[in-house]
Amino acid sequence: MMISKRYRKALLLAKTYPSADCYSDHVPVVGKFKLKLKKNSKPFTNIKFDLAILKTNQTIREKYQISVQNKFETLGDAEEVEQQWENFKSAKMEAATEIHGQEKSSDLNNVTIGKTNLVTKEVVIKLEAVHQYNQFMGAVDRSDQMVTNNAFKRCTLKWWKKAFFHMFMLGMLNAYIVHKATVTRKRRHKFLDGT
Repeated sequence: MMISKRYRKALLLAKTYPSADCYSDHVPVVGKFKLKLKKNSKPFTNIKFDLAILKTNQTIREKYQISVQNKFETLGDAEEVEQQWENFKSAKMEAATEIHGQEKSSDLNNVTIGKTNLVTKEVVIKLEAVHQYNQFMGAVDRSDQMVTNNAFKRCTLKWWKKAFFHMFMLGMLNAYIVHKATVTRKRRHKFLDGT
């Protein structure tokens, strides 16, 4: 019975029945599994409204207050507290979407990097944090990128083996970098000179 390494602790018992009369040349295998499944929750999208307009613009603030009051009065009085809360919440949401709308993503955190998309010919815009990370990325990140190209990690449960192989690969990378820095020209073999 083949099972993924991820679920190796979930298999509690496996039993074969070689003498089963099932008109086949295969041997039936019965296994007992114990799985704990996660609940797949939907991501909650929070709607952000542009509240800065309410602080700065007096006329929009008054329109918003009148709109909320009118919508709440048209919904009527409810006896239950939950129904009152739902009415109030829906009145506020409708008034907010009508009057001042959702918050627009500010372009202050976006940076143009001077490149254009090859297909659409549009200017590439990146977040400022991503641009600064790429611009000032340290030697640790570059060495990790270079080590992963030639990684020969082995699956092991011993932590010290993983640490040893990682240090060994870093040493090989450093030796390669020093070699490239010191050797400036390629050495030719004598038999290529024709002598």
